[in-house]
Amino acid sequence: MLKCMIMKNEAINRVRTMLKGIPPLLLLVLLPLLASCGDFYEFDQQEAIEAGEMTLGRESVDLMVGDRFEIPVSFQPATLSNEEVFWQSSNENVITVENGVISAVGEGTAVITAISVSRQYQASCTVNVHQQWSFNPYNYAYDMVFYADISVHGEKFSDDMYVAAVCDDEIRGIAQLKEYNGTPYILIRVYSNFTQGDEIKFKVYKRNSAQVEMFPNVVVFDGESHGSLSHLYPLTIE
Repeated sequence: MLKCMIMKNEAINRVRTMLKGIPPLLLLVLLPLLASCGDFYEFDQQEAIEAGEMTLGRESVDLMVGDRFEIPVSFQPATLSNEEVFWQSSNENVITVENGVISAVGEGTAVITAISVSRQYQASCTVNVHQQWSFNPYNYAYDMVFYADISVHGEKFSDDMYVAAVCDDEIRGIAQLKEYNGTPYILIRVYSNFTQGDEIKFKVYKRNSAQVEMFPNVVVFDGESHGSLSHLYPLTIE
């Protein structure tokens, strides 16, 4: 049996309050020292050195300002699933995180870090926060129209999905759900200051999965209509 000094359970809540806001790397240094405060307990040496791993459900997340997303944390082996976890944000002007729920505060990029208290595991995830997609059509002289059918990984366009036309990362159009004689379609009016030549691409933000993806479609601006109500232009991510 191995004698080891560990922190009493009733002291954990007080320590969690003390540690809030401490950078992750410093926290990893302090935890072993804090664990040496308390009473002597006996436990099996093999249990004390049991190998394990903590992982987050995502390595990166995309959010729009004002949105929230809960990121899962898991442990291997499953016997470690009751571990106490601290969450920290590298920049609370961009994101805050509490109990694994990320809140997008301002545009930018930040990293959340999850730290397991008793076993000192840690895992991180990069979070990119975007402003709500918008643009001013009155800044442009010409337009072209897409009558589209949108599908992302088998999911049809919905209120949870934002699709934008872009040129060099500049928003040039926003998809709108329309209906004609009971049949839904997507209208995307794309703008430019040139009669032709701009390379137009399309991207989608899915709020429920906190992801931004690009469609494979690339269209050169020509001022014409693409697709029709009877033959919708396909925008698809397989």
